[in-house]
Amino acid sequence: MMRPAFLRSLGGFTLLCLSLLPSVVQAQSTENVIVEVALFSQPSARLLPAESADLDWADSAIVLSETANSQVRSIDVTRRQLGDEMDRLARQGYRLHLHTAWTQPLGLGNPIAVSDDDATSSPDAGVDPLPRVQGLVSVKQNQGLEADVSFWLNQGTADGRLVTEKLRQTRRLRLDETHYLDHPSLGVLIRVWRAD
Repeated sequence: MMRPAFLRSLGGFTLLCLSLLPSVVQAQSTENVIVEVALFSQPSARLLPAESADLDWADSAIVLSETANSQVRSIDVTRRQLGDEMDRLARQGYRLHLHTAWTQPLGLGNPIAVSDDDATSSPDAGVDPLPRVQGLVSVKQNQGLEADVSFWLNQGTADGRLVTEKLRQTRRLRLDETHYLDHPSLGVLIRVWRAD
């Protein structure tokens, strides 16, 4: 059987490359994962004031509560896996500030911005109140799984001041394992697993 003229002119090497193309495309496809994070305060810890988040803190991020990006979406509470750990921490006096989870591709270039619905009043008149929790979470494959996490906890004090605490860490992760990010007064649990 004679091959069409355009195939004969391609040569053996080109035909080999074309036959391998589907496997190359499949290898480059992005794996979807579920990312779950929980921010809490350590019991009896002293507040450690830090700079509050910049006004444009979420400008380069995908805002989880507002996104129309079909690759990123919140998951149902029933699919979360950190519930037992959070219950145990609550019994030990830790205070939960945020617990959320979402799906995303590992190759996503932007961090995910998360916040809570509660607002903390700003001491400056005319400035919109800040969310009580502001967070940026970036999970990517970089010679292994890695998370870059920044959280700001904004709290009003008894004398009417606004105090912000900040936790920022970059951490290597393993799929299906719970990781604890430590701070003198705050803590974050993060867990990543395959969505499919």
